Amino acid sequence: MTPGETPIEIRYRITGYGGAVGPRHPLWHAPLPGPPGALSAAPPASITHADYFQALRSYVSGTGRDHIQRALAAHRLGQLRPSRITIALEKHGEFYHPARLVVTTEKEAVSLALNVAVTATGRTWMASEVAALSRVPHSPTFSSDRSYPKALISATNLSISAS
Repeated sequence: MTPGETPIEIRYRITGYGGAVGPRHPLWHAPLPGPPGALSAAPPASITHADYFQALRSYVSGTGRDHIQRALAAHRLGQLRPSRITIALEKHGEFYHPARLVVTTEKEAVSLALNVAVTATGRTWMASEVAALSRVPHSPTFSSDRSYPKALISATNLSISAS
């Protein structure tokens, strides 16, 4: 955050569970599960829901803030600043633990997808897929921004792709 910018309220949710998630929620310190039936791709037990949400908070408060602003511009909301971001852990996939970011402005809320890789295999696949996105022909309905940012949050070894 740069001087003069208003702080953004950040909330956490897990799809399928009612209400907000935070340090007092029973899942907060529990490890992230892997995809159903694929134990070999499960994330390391040391990566908890707290790690996941705190890494995403760092991302949306830091380098991801510009990425979010560019996404708002693509939705013709570029002049508006987010007042709140709700980070929702959507599911536990084979390679990713995708998040949905609901970015609320004074005008409307926009839902964005964020791929989050928590395993070495997931990070490898993500790098390959981000590279493949650069070869997708430009289409105004696909994206007005031809860059596909990727951030590595080394504190918890999460890779985040904001594409």
